Amino acid sequence: MDTAGRGVYNIGGTRMQYPREVIVAIYSCGPAGKIQSYNEAARRLWGGIPGDTPWSGAMRFLRMDGSPVPIDDLPPCRAWQTQAVVTGVFMIETSSGTRFPMTVHAELQCGADGHPAGVTVLITESRTIQPDPSSATPLPFENPSPVIRVVGIDRIGFANPAAEALLQQWNVSSGAPAPALIQRMVSDATAHGAPLDVEKTIGDRTYFIKVVPVADGVHANLYFTDITELKKLEHHLRCSQERFDALALHSPVATYIKDADGRYTQANPVACRYLGAVGDVVGLTDEDLLPPEMAALLHENDQEVIRLGQTIVSEEQVGRWRFLTSKFPLPDENGNLTQVGGVSVEITERAEIERKLRESEERFRILTDNAPVGIFLSSADGQALFVNRAWCTMAGMTTEKALGTGWTGALHPEDRERVTQGWDHAVDQHMASYSEFRFLHADGSVVWVHGCALQLTGPDGELTGYIGSCVDVTERMSADLLLQRQSARLRLLWEAAGVILSTERPDVMLQKLFEKISPHLELDAFFSFMVDPSGDDLALFSCSGITEEQKSQLGRLSFGQAICGTVALRREPMVVSCIQQSDDEMASLVRGYGVSVYACNPLMAGGELLGTLSFASRTRTHFDADEIEFLETITHSFTGAYVRWRLLEDLRSADRKKDEFLATLAHELRNPLAPIRTGLEVMKMAGGLSAPLEKVRATMERQMDQLVTLVNDLIDVSRITRGKLQLRLTQCRFADIVRSATEASLPGIIEAGHYLDVSVPDAEIHLNADPHRLAQVISNLLNNAAKYTPRGGTIRLAAEVGQGTLSVRVQDTGKGIPSGMLDRIFEMFAQIESPTQDHGGLGIGLTLVKSLIQMHGGSVRAESAGPGKGSTFHLQLPAIIREPAPAPSLAVAGNGHHASGKRVLIVDDNTDAAQVLAMAVTLMGHEVATAENGQVALDLVPGFRPHVVFMDLGMPVMDGWEAAKRLRAQPGSETIHLVALTGWGQDGDRERTRAAGFDQHLVKPADPETLRRVLLESAP
Repeated sequence: MDTAGRGVYNIGGTRMQYPREVIVAIYSCGPAGKIQSYNEAARRLWGGIPGDTPWSGAMRFLRMDGSPVPIDDLPPCRAWQTQAVVTGVFMIETSSGTRFPMTVHAELQCGADGHPAGVTVLITESRTIQPDPSSATPLPFENPSPVIRVVGIDRIGFANPAAEALLQQWNVSSGAPAPALIQRMVSDATAHGAPLDVEKTIGDRTYFIKVVPVADGVHANLYFTDITELKKLEHHLRCSQERFDALALHSPVATYIKDADGRYTQANPVACRYLGAVGDVVGLTDEDLLPPEMAALLHENDQEVIRLGQTIVSEEQVGRWRFLTSKFPLPDENGNLTQVGGVSVEITERAEIERKLRESEERFRILTDNAPVGIFLSSADGQALFVNRAWCTMAGMTTEKALGTGWTGALHPEDRERVTQGWDHAVDQHMASYSEFRFLHADGSVVWVHGCALQLTGPDGELTGYIGSCVDVTERMSADLLLQRQSARLRLLWEAAGVILSTERPDVMLQKLFEKISPHLELDAFFSFMVDPSGDDLALFSCSGITEEQKSQLGRLSFGQAICGTVALRREPMVVSCIQQSDDEMASLVRGYGVSVYACNPLMAGGELLGTLSFASRTRTHFDADEIEFLETITHSFTGAYVRWRLLEDLRSADRKKDEFLATLAHELRNPLAPIRTGLEVMKMAGGLSAPLEKVRATMERQMDQLVTLVNDLIDVSRITRGKLQLRLTQCRFADIVRSATEASLPGIIEAGHYLDVSVPDAEIHLNADPHRLAQVISNLLNNAAKYTPRGGTIRLAAEVGQGTLSVRVQDTGKGIPSGMLDRIFEMFAQIESPTQDHGGLGIGLTLVKSLIQMHGGSVRAESAGPGKGSTFHLQLPAIIREPAPAPSLAVAGNGHHASGKRVLIVDDNTDAAQVLAMAVTLMGHEVATAENGQVALDLVPGFRPHVVFMDLGMPVMDGWEAAKRLRAQPGSETIHLVALTGWGQDGDRERTRAAGFDQHLVKPADPETLRRVLLESAP
């Protein structure tokens, strides 16, 4: 609705406007009764749009008795058929079912050429003429159309509101004399004695006026219907017809109309020219203008259009021209579809081009259908337009299903989203598209393809579509997948090899191997059996994937029992598939574990059967050849690792036995050495020996020290090689370490006639070190220099500090070191060979030097200019800056004995060793008691009340460990200083003595100075 309150309706392309206040319903119909335009009053009668019912639309025409009016008797239909005005009173039924008596007026409308163009229908309210004016029904005031009653021909007796507005144009109101125009119309109607229809223009509006004389001949009613819009409609229809005629006249295409006999009733100049006529062709037929065959074909087409009653588009040949023709049925003057209208576009040149294009397309189709690759065409929006035969074969889909977006249905579900998203992106961006994907056929087979789509462009560069190809790369992808699988297997083998090389215990190795490979092969269990030492059966070595209860029940297998026993008996691999569906008795054991496939391999080493290794899956039914080969490779690798582990275990066992032997040897050597050393010390303290005897004693003492050093070095090397040597780190003065080292080495240096030069910085140098071990290092280097320097040589010991590092240098003028030995001089048992002299020793001193220095975080290296030019050993050690607190001084008597004697209990089953040690302790000024075993010692303690107890460990009746525990359990034992004096010096031995309650652990033969210091430092 427009803003002026006017109803606007458009049917058949004609735009009409009617005022809302019109009470007369007006509508127009075409030749076939189709409603083309209408006003608001008509729309209200229909309840909306008119609908498709010819001539009447959605309202129904009923006779006054309520019976329906046939369509052929409807006023507009009769007006069209008779080409005359038809008027009548009918009962109108609206779409809601409401009925009104209405007067219907139908009138034929003609175009500019005078030919009938349609029917206009006016529907007004029907009033029954009353015989008596007094009985006339009052005219409705609500009627929006003017209604006037004239009394006595010349006076306005009644006028409704709409009529009052109309009368104002004459400045006349109700009761006044009627305007002259109205008087004339009433006079004419009264004279005729019948209703009179008049069309008049009043002001700017045109009205249809029905003048109805009343029966008494004195009164008359005038009904005004505004038909201004109807007149406009008629004008528009005439203009439309004129435009149509002009369009047809000047159209570049042929337009024409033929009647039922095939005669042209209308043809524009273009049609006449193509029909070969010089002038107009109206009244002529195709038979008059064209060859018979061609005319007959055109006539046949015309009849088909009439028969079907619908438009037909086809190509037709007229003379030498080819046309694309649209023919459609038209109604005749009776509304019957007996005429044919046509529009023909000359396409002769285009038809030739299309013919050539079809030939080209046929050649293209032949080419593509025989191409070895899949070819497709698509529109610019990505819709498939064409696929060739090879594409259909690859995709497993027909051409019909592939068009549009149907081709996506052939994609493998796992690839579909990726491929379609990539294709959509390429189409959106007008890009080329490349991808590799899979087609999944209905039988489950898969075809890998490489797809490529390139843009097609028009003359102006605009995108018109895509052309693409699909190449079958299944073989290549299969090869790639095989290579990837092999690469993955090799990588897995490499990782498995890493597990094998980095894991020592075979059972742990198997567990790690299984964890590594099981996800890749979908394995659920493994079993490894080893031949037991008797060689009679197989014992479970390791497994995974079964319950602990099942493991306990599995235990052992006989040769030939179950799959593993059979493999061990035959010494051949075996793979059993589909176990759950099998009734093979051999597989019954693993069938009970839920296993579906089982691969077992023998563990063979040099023809010897070591055992079996099996892998199983519950989710798979078989292993392929590559997987079986892979499991065999794992088995072979494990076999080698197992053999290596067994050899290493044998070596470790031999090494343990060697260490035990060395420990036992040291213990056994120390036992006799202890009384010898103590006896020499007793002789020294007793004094009074003659010069020869003193010389012999001194020689025996030196040899004793040398023997003790050899035994200690053997033990230290054993500890270092096993990683059992522990340092006792403390803050110590470097000067004290040097003093201890030189005191230990000076007798040998003096005996060899060497000159020792010691140069240590004046500044205090402190180390976080084990002073005993560092003194051992320096002493070993000094002893080594003394040993390999000819008599009368010079040995220099120098040290310096720089940036927190202590550098120590031991230099000699001795035999030197060959260049080939500089890198090997620190190796175990390495010695410089001399054809003329045996220097003694075991060749382990420098090995101890390097190991102990490295344990202190330092380094050592050797230098020599060559044989006969001496050698230099450089030590690097971290030095600490902080000055440690000075050690408390000890009060010592002038004779070296403690100020007051102590009670000392010596416990040793070696009577000689106990007596000699007792003599030495007695000479030191202490009271001594002895016991031959732990039990006797415990019996002596309450009465003797010792301050210090020196106790051997390995004794009969009761050993030292047990005796110490019992002693510590007695009240008051916490004041006793308990010292283990034994030939056992391993770290484990020291831990046991500490746990048993010993305060100290000394190794036989104990240095007399060490005994003196222990006695001195122990509480009284």
